[in-house]
This record gives sequence, structure tokens and C-alpha cells, in this order.
Amino acid sequence: MRPLALLLLAAALPAQSWQPLTPTTSPTPRLHAPAAYDPFRGVTTLFGGDGACTALNDTWEFTGATWTPRLSVVRPSARAGHGFAFDLRRQRAVLFGGLRPGLGVAGDTWEWDGSTWLQRTPATAPPARAFAAMAYDATRGVTVLFGGEGSGGALLGDTWEWDGATWQLRALATAPTARRHAAMAGDEVRREIVLFGGDDGAQTLGDTWTFDGVQWQVKPTPQAPGPRQQAALAGDGNFGRLVLLGGLHNGSALADAWAWDGSAWSPLAGAVPPARRGHALAFDAQRGATVCFGGSDTAACSGARADTWELASPAVRQMTVVAPPVVGQTAQFRYDYPAAAGANHFYWHLVTLRQPAAFPVPIPGFPSLGLCRVDLFNMLGDATGFLDASGQNVLSLAVPNQPAVAGFGFDVQAVDLDFWTMTLRWAGNDADVYVRVANALPPAALNMVLIQPGTFLMGSEWMGDRSVPVHPVTISQPFWIGKYEVTQADYLSVMGFNNSYFQAPNFPSGPQRPVEGLTWAQAVAYCSALNAIEDAAGRVPAGYRYRLPTEAEWEYCCRAGTTTEFHVGNDITCVDANMYYGGFCVPAPSGGQTSVVGSYPPNAWGLHDMHGNVAEWCVDAWTGTNDYPYGHVIDPVGGQGSTHPLRGGRFASYSNWTSSGARPIPGASPFACGMRVVLAPELP
Repeated sequence: MRPLALLLLAAALPAQSWQPLTPTTSPTPRLHAPAAYDPFRGVTTLFGGDGACTALNDTWEFTGATWTPRLSVVRPSARAGHGFAFDLRRQRAVLFGGLRPGLGVAGDTWEWDGSTWLQRTPATAPPARAFAAMAYDATRGVTVLFGGEGSGGALLGDTWEWDGATWQLRALATAPTARRHAAMAGDEVRREIVLFGGDDGAQTLGDTWTFDGVQWQVKPTPQAPGPRQQAALAGDGNFGRLVLLGGLHNGSALADAWAWDGSAWSPLAGAVPPARRGHALAFDAQRGATVCFGGSDTAACSGARADTWELASPAVRQMTVVAPPVVGQTAQFRYDYPAAAGANHFYWHLVTLRQPAAFPVPIPGFPSLGLCRVDLFNMLGDATGFLDASGQNVLSLAVPNQPAVAGFGFDVQAVDLDFWTMTLRWAGNDADVYVRVANALPPAALNMVLIQPGTFLMGSEWMGDRSVPVHPVTISQPFWIGKYEVTQADYLSVMGFNNSYFQAPNFPSGPQRPVEGLTWAQAVAYCSALNAIEDAAGRVPAGYRYRLPTEAEWEYCCRAGTTTEFHVGNDITCVDANMYYGGFCVPAPSGGQTSVVGSYPPNAWGLHDMHGNVAEWCVDAWTGTNDYPYGHVIDPVGGQGSTHPLRGGRFASYSNWTSSGARPIPGASPFACGMRVVLAPELP
């Protein structure tokens, strides 16, 4: 296949038209809500905007079929006209500034990782502004911010860069004039940022600029879109171009689309969405489609729209991701083709390094139809065979079980050869994917529940003392936790012994009761032994380990989305948990005792006995005093102190000490101390 890399001719882009989509759910009407595409999760993200003259602060994600609202306790305030771009290197969207109702322009920096919003507070930041242009430079790994409208309506012409930790002002000899409402996007193929148009306060502009990280350059454009502001620009890596849609000029919304190939503009033929300005535009690289949402067809905010459109290739040969590439798993890619191509056709699945450009591959002596979208000079592999009349062919690729390959990008494209006409036909798109880490399902016998990332309020003013201050905590990665406390049968099967007091034959159903009388070291030893068993079976995902939960993970699971003292409310009774409530809930001749795990109703996440039964060890080191920090923290784990926290209380605890936020000081004896296991990211 290497001779196919001879590039001799140019080819025209396939005919394309914008198509309206009809997802079952959709964001409310809005404009000035920019979008960013996350190639790691395959979704287009939208935040806030001007919803018919009312600023919004909701988060939505679009898969290509469905819009889904994403809830986050912590999030930016309501705003419109903010900068928004996806940082490919750090795998998160970056938001800056915007216009807030009654508060003027903002100058805050936020990041969205797909589950949680996190406010960043760098020492230096751009002045507050709205309607700035923002785009990600994939070559240098920085987010570029230009211009906008500052405080008091002043127009800005400065260039800033965000590297994930700091904002840096670039001192440049030349730059576009100060403006707002310019359209800007990253050009992966030419490795530069492209900016078009905007409003300088005196006129609407129609100039084209590029920025390569060293200097801004104005580009001569004999044919170009007419002057406009509030247009949207998105990079289409599959076709090696940028797409410009709509905008506003002389008070009228526009209904046209243009393509930029690095040196010239050309109008896109075919149907376009109705006239609009202030809309969102992003390129869905996995589906090879440019997605448009909302905007307004008038100069007034009251004309906001809520329609979704996309520009996709009508090619009959298509690549689809059946099973995405996941560390340690098998990825699958499907090639759909006309059934008539099944007779005596040979095909190749080409697997290469990420290649954003699209180019023709002419072969001397016979036609080569379509565009190649893979890097033929750096081939990772090619699978060959014959097509059949089914119209589908699936390629399977084993992804190494190595954490280092996470984030690696590659392309898969199919091409088939008709022996009768000696014609080579390329798929109309490529599967543009990035390797990710996912959680493998633990064995069913371990009875574990998958917990998704999120943010919650940790601590309790009601308990006071060691349980304050109440503060927001983000759990940033998914993990699994035991549905039940570790039972005596579980512990015996792994460790070979059981020192529990409440065991058979003296106590009925001993094997199904929680193991107790454990020291922290014995609980840790159980986790180590479990890891050895599961590692040997090849069932532990890369980067994950069986261990005790952190206090934050434990309380996040105990609360299960609630903010009350218990997952059942602000009071708890013997109907809900095994504890001391004016008497033992599970009495015995000599006092209270443990109960069989799962005897009490679960919380909203399906977890039993988070309150009472046995106290559960956490992995953190602890001083036994109030060591909660002030402010928002991410994935906290205590690292100081000579003891370790016990959470959830025990059958002999007063009800208040079984609450979600209670932090009793561990005693010298491990009486009624047990454990619950998580399969979670390795701790540093």
C-alpha cells in the first residue's frame, strides 16, 4: 500500500448540504453560547448563552443523536458571549469571561472535564471581557484568546495564551485591530489559528488573519465572505478546511457558508441553515460532521433559536466506531459499503497516526475516487481481505493494556478495489479516535457498584468539631465500591482466616455477616491479597487498584446525592440501619450484634449499611482532629497523622455517629470495625 502515497492531483470536495436534526431533547433557545468538541468522549459541549434575553448557566452535550443536560453542583455563573475551546492535551474544555446580567463582563477562567466544572485562579489573567475570540492551538498545546469587549464597552486587541496553569500576554509586532464578535478556530492542517471579521465599533469587518504562535498575518483574499460579525468558524480536519457559517451585517442575519483551505475562501454549495448570528459551531471529528446549534435570526435577543443542524458528507462508504479503543480491550471499526461492491472486491483497513488532512491519492493506470484521510507515510497497520454482499466489514484491534497509550490518537479508514474496473474507492470519512481508559467490570461475586464522578458538599455543621468546615469536593474519576460491607465469607476466602466475634456456630448466618474486629492493617492486607488474585486473572484495569476508600469517596457514596445528615433525611431509625437508637436495633442476650449484610434498605446508589452495622476503615492517614480544608478540593486524601478514619458507625453507635458526615475518633480496640472495598484509581 505504500505506493498509494504518491500525490499527483487535486480533487474536489464531495457535494454537501446542511441537514436539520431532530433530537428528542434539546437545549432551550439561545445565542452567544459557543460550543467545543471533546474527541475523547465524542461529544459537543455547550454552556450558557443568552436565552431570549435571559442569561443561562446550564451545560449540554450532543452525541450526534441526543442532547443531554449535564448537572454540576459547582459551575460558572449565568453568562453569554464567553470564550470556549477544547484543550486536547489536557482533555478538558476551557471557558473564559463573558457578559453576566447586572454584573458586566467577567474575567474568570473555568474548565469542564466532562463531569465537573472547576474554577481556575491563576495569578495573572486577561482583563475581563465578553465576545472575545478563543481557539485551541493543537501544535503548541495552548488556548489562544483575542480581543473582545472589555469594561465600559472598550474594544480590545490583545492576544493571550492559556497553558493550563497560567495566562500569558503575547507582545506582538502586528495583530488584528481591536474588535469584538470575530470568528476564530484552530487549523490543524496548517498548524495555525484563523480569525475572520468582527466589529471594531465603527464598521463590520471582513478581513482574514492567521496566527502561527509567533506573529499575526493578514491574508489577501480575492474572494471572501462579505463583512460580518457574530459568525461562527470551526475546523474540519477530515476535509483539511475551516467552515464559516452565517453572521450579522447591517442589522441583518446571514444565511451562507464558506470554506477556508489555508489560502483562499470558497462558497460551499448546497442548502444552508436559515439566516442566523451568534450561533454555536463545532466539528464532530468522530462522525465527520460540522454541528450548528441555535443563534438568532434577528438583531434582537428575543429571536433566539433552538435548532440543530449538521454538515456531513453524503458518501455511501462510511466508517463507524463500533467499540471505541480502550486500554486493555479490543476496539472495533465497521466499514459500510454498497452491497453491490461485494463481488470480487479487495479491501484494506488502514490504521495510521492521527492525520487531520484529506487529500487525493491518484494511482497511475486506474482511478482513485475519494480522499485519503490517513497518514500513509506513518502506517501502524493494514488489514486486508475480501468484501462480501453483506455491505459491512468489521476490523478488530487489540489495544495494549498499558496506561501510556491513553490519549493516543489514530485514524482508521477503509478503501476497496474493484478488480473489474480497477477502481479504488475510499471511505467518505475516517474513524478519528483517541485511546481512553475505562473501568472493566469486576467479577460479579465481588458485588460492586459503579460510581460516576461528581461534586458534593462534604462535612456536617450538625456534627461540628472534626466534621467541619462543610466544603465542596469533586470526585474526578469513576470507581467501583462494594454494594455490601466485606463479609466473613469474603474475608475467609481471600485471607484464609476469620477472627470475627459474631461468627458461626455461635451466631446464625455468620458467613453473611460483615467481618469485624479488623485493624486497619488487616483491612489493607485484605485489599493487597485481593489485588494479587485479580491481577493474576487479568481483571484489574490499568491505573486502578482494589483498596480502602478515601474519606471523600466514602462520604460521596454514603450521601448518594443527598445533602441531609443521613441518606434517608435528617433522622434515622431502626427501620433504616443497625445502630443504637434508645436501645440496640438488633438485640441479643448480651447486647447488640451485627446483622447480615443487605438486611436494611439501600441508599439511592444501591449501597447497603452505609449507616451502622460495622464501622468502616478508610485509607487516609488522620491526626484525629479537624483537618478539612477550606474551599473546593479535588480527589482529597489525607496524608498526615498516625491513625485512620472510621466512617458510618457501628451497631453499638448512637444514631448521630452513624451519619454521613460524622468522624468519630478511632478507639484503641478494633471492636466492630470492618471494611468496604473500592476498585478505584491508584493513589500517589
